[in-house]
Amino acid sequence: MRRQAVGRRLYVAIIIMLMLVVSIAAGCVEVSYPVKETYWENTTVSENHSETFSQVVPIVRAVSGEQALTPDIVWSNPELEYNGLKHFWYYGYSLPKHDESRVKVLFLKQSYYEFVRVYVYDFGERGQILAPPLISAGENVTSSATALGGIESWKNWINSSNTKLTYARTLAGISDLWLNGEENQIFEFNTHGSREIAIIISGPATAPNCYFTTTLSWSDYSTENVTRAADHIVTSSIQQPTEITQSILKTKVVPFWEILLNR
Repeated sequence: MRRQAVGRRLYVAIIIMLMLVVSIAAGCVEVSYPVKETYWENTTVSENHSETFSQVVPIVRAVSGEQALTPDIVWSNPELEYNGLKHFWYYGYSLPKHDESRVKVLFLKQSYYEFVRVYVYDFGERGQILAPPLISAGENVTSSATALGGIESWKNWINSSNTKLTYARTLAGISDLWLNGEENQIFEFNTHGSREIAIIISGPATAPNCYFTTTLSWSDYSTENVTRAADHIVTSSIQQPTEITQSILKTKVVPFWEILLNR
């Protein structure tokens, strides 16, 4: 009887334990929760750095100077008239070759007022105008042939001079220059590369009233290749370990009341 009672109690205890396990299992649920994981990975990054290199650069060097000019051709003629210009005073110059050049004409102060016109022509294409032939009514002309020859020579010179003046390039001009005894007058112009120029002055009746000096200001340029050191920025790619953190989901089983308590 006692053994049966013990067996009955053991059986009842086992049944209660099984029921308890089943009830606990029935009261549990599976939930997901985030977990952070860290790992290292090689990534490609760009990096800037300065590098020195040699380069050839052109350098322009300038040489400048001044020099006084002396005319190669000088003549005057009070009878010559061209486009309203009278009392011609002609000064022809041969200019040296330069990259840039300017001529400064300094008219010195005169003894009295006198109205003057000044023009500058480029005669490089057709040549300078030479002095006119000397023909005077007071000369002893021995034959009509000689007289006619002199007249024809004058006409030919007039025609040639007019043609050269017509086709010459005008470089500069001033029509209201007054020479007086109080101050000097400066007249300046760019030669524009001309090699044969003439300064033609109209107005003065006598040589003392047409006194001036000329100066050439010039500049020459040369290009020279020079090697210089310079820096520039270079971009390169490198491999660099990078710490990466990511979040993943994991699952676990918890009693349902724990979920209720954490809400």
